[in-house]
Amino acid sequence: MIPQTELERFYALRQFVFDNIKRKLEIDSHCKSYEGAMAIHFPDYFDGRLSDSWAITLDCYVFGPSRHYRWAGDTFLMALEKAEKEIKSWV
Repeated sequence: MIPQTELERFYALRQFVFDNIKRKLEIDSHCKSYEGAMAIHFPDYFDGRLSDSWAITLDCYVFGPSRHYRWAGDTFLMALEKAEKEIKSWV
């Protein structure tokens, strides 16, 4: 179970991504149809026994050094903190 406060942080990060996509598209409208697609990878039965079993993914062409990203951690919060740090460094 993901605590509500962590989900709220995830949604705030998603909004941050969307706001920055909008700014970039105002300058240059070249983009991909998947802009800003984000997902949470919940550990499956076997992942729960491994490290880095939680993950957040982002597909984004208009900003960042690549197009597809993945941040993982032993908990959702660990993955979220990695994603927040890296995404905010791009802007």
